[in-house]
Amino acid sequence: MADKVDLNVHDRIMLLGLLNSTHSNWTTLRLIKEFQMEIGFSQEDIEAFNLRQDGETTSWSGPAANDPVGFKMPSALKAVIVAELEKLDANNALTADHISLCEIFLT
Repeated sequence: MADKVDLNVHDRIMLLGLLNSTHSNWTTLRLIKEFQMEIGFSQEDIEAFNLRQDGETTSWSGPAANDPVGFKMPSALKAVIVAELEKLDANNALTADHISLCEIFLT
């Protein structure tokens, strides 16, 4: 079963990073990879959002950058994201950049 999740540019970047550091089994890692491809940025997105990367800093601009886009996500993957955010929370490892993901997935 799939859930719908609405993500803006910042949410997508943060979620890509969170999923990239996830350790799991082969089946879950395949789900993660497929979802990363879906929420990743196409050349059209890069141009529309004026995405730029300078070292470890990513910046964006444009009127649509804060508009959420709907993505279908397998329920099993949502459980992985929730577990990863809860693990960061338990270890006091969340940053201000994680707030919107916590609001999306933990509330």
